[in-house]
This record gives sequence, C-alpha cells and structure tokens, in this order.
Amino acid sequence: MATLQHRNGNLFNAPPHSVLAHACNAQGAWGAGIAVQFAARFPAAHAAYKRACAALPADTLAGTAGLYPAPAYAIACLFTSRGYGWRRDPPPVTLEYTRRAVANLLAQLSAPAAIHSPRINAGLFGVPWDSTAVVLIEALDACPIAHTWTVWTL
Repeated sequence: MATLQHRNGNLFNAPPHSVLAHACNAQGAWGAGIAVQFAARFPAAHAAYKRACAALPADTLAGTAGLYPAPAYAIACLFTSRGYGWRRDPPPVTLEYTRRAVANLLAQLSAPAAIHSPRINAGLFGVPWDSTAVVLIEALDACPIAHTWTVWTL
C-alpha cells in the first residue's frame, strides 16, 4: 500500500529533478495561493499552463494534468477544478477531477518519479485534506510504477 510522505518546510526546497505538483483551475489563473509562487518561480511553465487553458475548454481540461518543464523540476498542473473563487467546483466534483488528474499525471511518468506537492485542494478549493489524501493514495496504489509522493506543509 502506498503512503504519502509528509515534510515540514518549503515545497520549493524539494530536491532537483523532482515533479512539483499543485492543484490548478482550468481558467488560466495562477493569481492566488501557492499558484502565485509557482508563477513567479517558473514563468515558462506558467505561460504553458495559460496556453493550455486558452486552447481547450475548462470541461475538457478538468481531470487532466499538464506536465511542463522548468529549471531543475517538472511542474505538474493538476486541473482539479473548472473554475476558481466563488466559481470553483464543489468538493465532491473537485475530488473526482483530482482522481482523474492524478491518474493522468502518473500515466505520463514512464519511470519512477519523486512527486512533491502542497496539500492539494486544501486551500482555496476548500476540500478537506484527508479526502484528497485518500484519492492520492488510491491513485498511487493503482499505478504499476512505484512513485513517491511527499506533501509539504509550512
């Protein structure tokens, strides 16, 4: 059975050559929460994310993952909600999109990867962390490749 590793500290101190994953809306907005820090640190990944959102409707992107190269990392955008703010999806819908997005991300990784993330969905998307943690563990258990997933908290 897969487990999530937990670490206190700054997500952006994760080891180089890791995948840094975070929950994203499908509107092209990295304007709040940890997404602001991703945008400042990884402008090329931010631009690729915005292009993906401009190219496809939110209903198509939700439940998928974008994997974008960045210096020293790969940035994984988990499209867990079609909207943001008061237009965000309700928690049960966000969890279903999270389930699909994480499975999509894992399918894109052809070799074991070290994945690092904050507590996905627990901030601005308003989903209890324990619910998302179950989804992550289930996806890791179903994946034939043994990835590690570390969750960072400050």
